[in-house]
Amino acid sequence: METKKRIVHVTTAHNRYDIRIFVKMCVFLAQNQNFEVILIVADDLGEEVNEGVKILDIGKPNGRFNRFISASSAAFRQALS
Repeated sequence: METKKRIVHVTTAHNRYDIRIFVKMCVFLAQNQNFEVILIVADDLGEEVNEGVKILDIGKPNGRFNRFISASSAAFRQALS
């Protein structure tokens, strides 16, 4: 049995259902049986699985500067785990 390859897409600026990221990239890859797709977002809407994509939420930062500094490092830590 072949193990699935994991793909993690990280965004702190886009919403979780962004057409380019969620639909055109993540859902497309999740439909392929060989990929486990995880989308890390910063929108404070919680975690879910949708269309085979596991969505992990790191919480919404306050302001652009915090999104750049705090959310980016939080997203990176989440992606490593």
